[in-house]
Amino acid sequence: MKRTDEEADLVLRAREGSQSALTDLLTIYRARVLRFCIGRMGNVDAAEDATQETLVAMVGAVARFRGDPTTFSSFVFGIASNKVSMARRAGGRRAVLTNDVDVLDQANVEAPDRGDGRLSLLDGLPARQREILVLRLVEGMSADEVGALLGMSAGAVRVMQHRALATLRAHVAVRGGAR
Repeated sequence: MKRTDEEADLVLRAREGSQSALTDLLTIYRARVLRFCIGRMGNVDAAEDATQETLVAMVGAVARFRGDPTTFSSFVFGIASNKVSMARRAGGRRAVLTNDVDVLDQANVEAPDRGDGRLSLLDGLPARQREILVLRLVEGMSADEVGALLGMSAGAVRVMQHRALATLRAHVAVRGGAR
């Protein structure tokens, strides 16, 4: 069974009141949402707060979620995006960028199939490009899902992803990492 099929089954069971399914959804999404929030905010403490608020909102909303269960991931990341935006407005733009290896490694340990968690190269990208790369490459969302989440067309997502990757390639070449 594919990941989306398993998640869809958990969503259906959680909507019906299964506490074990809800616990499994929390386990699946905690590390993914944390990485997303760190990627958007750069501040580990603020990202952990936004992650917690996202998961609380997810728990409260799962019973009311009436969308296609295979799109639940987009729904959760939409909540996370809103929580990050609210945190930025509430706290100003005083984010402290981080490459806190312990926190990022912990997020990686909680979901080891999702890359190495190092975000240092992403720090040099504009926020929207960083967000698209995290959603597409780390979280494995389709261009259509990311577009729906960010209010963009799938084509615009792919173009922005291409530009972000070109920028990263240039940064790696400047750092002497190109072979």
